[in-house]
Amino acid sequence: MKYWIIIDSVQEGPLTLEEVASKPELNPSTPVWHEGLSDWTTASAIPEIAAILSSNNENQGDSHTYSGQQDYTRQSNPYSAYNSSQHHYGQPYGQNPYGQQPNDPNAVPPMPDNYLIWAILATICCCIPSGIVAIFYAAKVSPAYYRGDYIAALDASSKAQLWVIISFVAGLIWAPFSVIFGLCSESAL
Repeated sequence: MKYWIIIDSVQEGPLTLEEVASKPELNPSTPVWHEGLSDWTTASAIPEIAAILSSNNENQGDSHTYSGQQDYTRQSNPYSAYNSSQHHYGQPYGQNPYGQQPNDPNAVPPMPDNYLIWAILATICCCIPSGIVAIFYAAKVSPAYYRGDYIAALDASSKAQLWVIISFVAGLIWAPFSVIFGLCSESAL
């Protein structure tokens, strides 16, 4: 199994268990990740690394022992993605964040849909104010994707989709009133 660790804000890996054990800076609170973990955790939460820490402490005459995996909840794990007060490290750099093959450096996720055509149609046919907001977000998808910010591209895409839906719903709500108002105007003449 391969491990990734963060020491002094520098990520190292992939490392074998022996390489991890040889790190003099390794301590119970060192951030560690390996395949199968959904997020980073501490070294003391990984049983095989906790055993190394325990044996190192016994060799040094330290009375502290680390007896296997601890139950880290979302609040107690400082490296959890769910703990918003801490920096979210995510998976190690270069580790299939979008499901591509690990050895394919050119593999990138596909660009999310920008909904630009739908935003333009919604602006023309349904509701101008919310359609303009949809166009604004649709125009942000491609630049974010091409600068490598896939998360921002996904966010802009989902907001563009939301505003397109809002425009169409607003148009559907306004259409009957527009017809009734038009009929009333003609009958008054």
